[in-house]
Amino acid sequence: MRDASAVVALMDGLTICVPTVPGFAALKLSAWASRSAFGEYRDGTDIACAMYWYTVDAGVTERLYDPEGDLELLLRHELDHQTAAVELLVRDALRTLDADHRRVLLALWMSSGAGACTHLLAQTLRAPHLPGWPADARRLQRLAAIVSEVFGER
Repeated sequence: MRDASAVVALMDGLTICVPTVPGFAALKLSAWASRSAFGEYRDGTDIACAMYWYTVDAGVTERLYDPEGDLELLLRHELDHQTAAVELLVRDALRTLDADHRRVLLALWMSSGAGACTHLLAQTLRAPHLPGWPADARRLQRLAAIVSEVFGER
């Protein structure tokens, strides 16, 4: 898996691997698709956190406003930074997976019904502890729909 984790050096020469935000998102999207089929939606808040992290990350903002980067994505979303950042996160999360793992995740998402998955995910993206994160159900539905749109493009 590419760029799914970063190595962090600790004291005494110890190192650990910590997931990157896209790596964490890929893991949580997979867990959510698996568990939601059984009525377990606890990963939704974690997905909302990853989405939030991308919306406030200066590096992501730089990518979205860079004509050589992902400006086209921002323009496609009519300069809606939050929506563009969420789409970028899902795309980056899929890029952390090799082809086999990507196929498994996409199949898992589709097998649980993309439309139903989107609706349920929107309901679980509520995260009132995140400053500035939307509480509006229609806005959360749009952010969840981005996930299915990206998955549907594959």
